[in-house]
Amino acid sequence: MTTRITVVKFGGTSIKDQVAFERVVRIVSAKKPGALVVIVSAMSGVTDALIESFRSVSTHSADAMRASLARLEEQFTRHLQ
Repeated sequence: MTTRITVVKFGGTSIKDQVAFERVVRIVSAKKPGALVVIVSAMSGVTDALIESFRSVSTHSADAMRASLARLEEQFTRHLQ
């Protein structure tokens, strides 16, 4: 007997804010019970912000790195409200 596995992946703009997260919950909740794998990657803009932070570190620009991380923190805070 073979078990069928359903894989769903969300990231970027599909999890950009609360409305998008709620849409993901509805999609996952509508799936039939069974073997389900849900993959969630970075929210929209997060990967770019992390790359910017790493570049700032590589150029020894602590102020730029702090500013980039502060923008990332603000983005997370905004999405959680």
